[in-house]
Amino acid sequence: MLRDFFDRNTDINVNGGKLTVDMNGFGVYINSFNGSGTQITIRSDSKCTFGVENGFSMDGGTVTFSGEVSVVCQNVKLNATYFSSYVETLKIDTLILEDGVLLKQLASITNANIANIDCSSEIYLYQILASGSRVDSQLYSALKANASSNFDNVRIIRCDHPDGVGRDNRCIYCNSLIAASVSYTENGAEKTEYFVKEDLGKAFAKANSVASATITMLMSSVYDTDYLPVTGDVTLIANGDNAILYNTVKVADGGKLTLRGNANIFAVIAEPGSRLTAEEATRIAYLTVNGGDVKLSGGQYDNITVKDGKITDILADGYAYKKTEGGAWLTLKEREVSEASGVTVAKAPIVQATLSTEINQLYRNSNANPTLKFNLALAHGSNLNDSYVSKRYGINSYVSGDIIYSSLSALVKDAKLSADEIIDKAGDSDVAEIYYVVTTGDGYEIKSNTVSIDLVDCDHSQVVDPTADKGNRR
Repeated sequence: MLRDFFDRNTDINVNGGKLTVDMNGFGVYINSFNGSGTQITIRSDSKCTFGVENGFSMDGGTVTFSGEVSVVCQNVKLNATYFSSYVETLKIDTLILEDGVLLKQLASITNANIANIDCSSEIYLYQILASGSRVDSQLYSALKANASSNFDNVRIIRCDHPDGVGRDNRCIYCNSLIAASVSYTENGAEKTEYFVKEDLGKAFAKANSVASATITMLMSSVYDTDYLPVTGDVTLIANGDNAILYNTVKVADGGKLTLRGNANIFAVIAEPGSRLTAEEATRIAYLTVNGGDVKLSGGQYDNITVKDGKITDILADGYAYKKTEGGAWLTLKEREVSEASGVTVAKAPIVQATLSTEINQLYRNSNANPTLKFNLALAHGSNLNDSYVSKRYGINSYVSGDIIYSSLSALVKDAKLSADEIIDKAGDSDVAEIYYVVTTGDGYEIKSNTVSIDLVDCDHSQVVDPTADKGNRR
């Protein structure tokens, strides 16, 4: 359509084939529309009206209204394969249905007013309802119990599932499976709204529009979109182990997403300026971190990719990675990467290893260098296995072999190195960089911070004459 068309004397007759009318926001108002064996689609991406004053008749074929079209017809007579409507408003004075007509998706709309439905045989009103829609003020059980060939004043509305969910997560008004709920506080009152899977985009939009909200996945669902955005403060949980969100959730700049319980998502993308927290039994198939503040304190991940960083950068304090299969802790080398697959986040047996010493300088040419005692402080959790522990130390490029101890306390007590060994292993360097690596009985490795000790040559400027009188010594 290139312009509005209003002519009450015009009749349109179409036989066979396909007819698609792109209304492009322009209105149409005609006397009658008659089709025979035709596949008819009338659509618009912007608001407009398709009006038929005296009759819309189809003998065979299909009819589909979609987009922003408001359909206003005096009489609709159908003997077609199906009649479907994905429009905002549908107003029909009389809807006449012949045998075999399938009203497919009739009520995927905001508002349908049908003054009279006249059928050649008995039908149930619930049969004309699309997912997420209902007949105003009537329970689904009543619709399913009352069959008739004639109904008056039928108003079909988009169901807002006012009483929550009944058995099997179904709404008692429209019988639709509820995919998710959104809970939030408004004016001091707790509120919860319910959404079918076709409306998951609306669920996320609602959660983003309030100060903070919790989305609870009630069933496994997928929404037809590239990604579901998080721009507000959103918490996502799952009600049941099998409630999987088969979508990509993108946390935008300024957005905050917290995953708790057994939240299960196909993919999550954290953008610069976002905040993402994953806790407890969360599961994500693909986690991509392009930036932002990301902290993992639990969860299972099939694939992790960290742009411009390492996988350890996104761990919460006191947590570490295990291999999901077999349960072995990732080694220090396996953690120094930007990508990982098949890992689980768990509490680390040792959360911190702090190394210090009171001596920060050694003389290379001294005959009296001491043995250096290092203070190795280890903060550990209740899951520590210290029945078999070991440590190794590094001095610049040199790394020692593992030294085995029967307990963590014995290991800490033996944190010492001779000055001669430090000087020898440091080689020609002017500084000895020293660190310890501690390994627990179940294979968890933790590396301490590095302590620097300067290595200098003594110039013997302070020489004492052994024959001099004690009072004159300098």
